[in-house]
Amino acid sequence: MPAPLCLYCGKEPGTTNDHVIPQGLFTKPLPSFMVTVKTCAKCNGPDKSQDDAYLRDMLVLQLGAEKHPVAKELANGKMWRASGNNRSKVANALRADGKYVPIYVAGQYIGQLPIVPLEQERVKRIVRTML
Repeated sequence: MPAPLCLYCGKEPGTTNDHVIPQGLFTKPLPSFMVTVKTCAKCNGPDKSQDDAYLRDMLVLQLGAEKHPVAKELANGKMWRASGNNRSKVANALRADGKYVPIYVAGQYIGQLPIVPLEQERVKRIVRTML
C-alpha cells in the first residue's frame, strides 16, 4: 500500500512524521501525548524547523512568559543558544530592528518590553500547520 499523501501539501507521499505542536515548545522529558501527522520531507524540512524555532522564540518573549517555568527554561536554554549562534530569527530581528517600549498595567509602569517586527506570513504558515 502506498504512503498516504502529505497532510500539508497533499501532493507528495507522507514519509515523515511531524509533531503538530512542535517539540521545541516543550522541555525534557517530552509529553507522551505528542500528536504527529504524515508529511513529505520537503514540508517537514529545514524551513519547518526554522518556523518551529521562530514560534518558540516569539512565545518565550511574550509579556509574562518569564514567569512560566517552561518558557523560562526554553528562553535560558534553546533560545539563548540559538541567539548566541546567530540562528534565532527573533533575536536577530531584536538586535537589528527591535525597540523597547514602556509597559503599563492598570496605569502603573511595570518596565520595558522588547518588540520586534512580526513576520506575519510566517506566523500564518505556522498556525496553519497546527490547525
